[in-house]
Amino acid sequence: MDISKVTQAQILQEPLRVKQEKEREEQKNSKEDSVTLSPEAMERFKTDEIKRTEAIQQRIDSGFYLSKEVTEKVADEILRRFSQ
Repeated sequence: MDISKVTQAQILQEPLRVKQEKEREEQKNSKEDSVTLSPEAMERFKTDEIKRTEAIQQRIDSGFYLSKEVTEKVADEILRRFSQ
């Protein structure tokens, strides 16, 4: 009777191969959702984003975010999140 030494690499190689094949099969069977926006929708999104960014910049420039009401609201929210 001839006994050969089995290396660790041989032991790990087969399960790895099986795992990789299983992953490939799952990828073939998986379906992904996707959304495509029309050029008009993308343009509207960009326009709305620019308007919103400009409004935020105006509030920063006017000191709105440094007002007592805003500071208290932010502090209350921070406390609420840390107390959860």
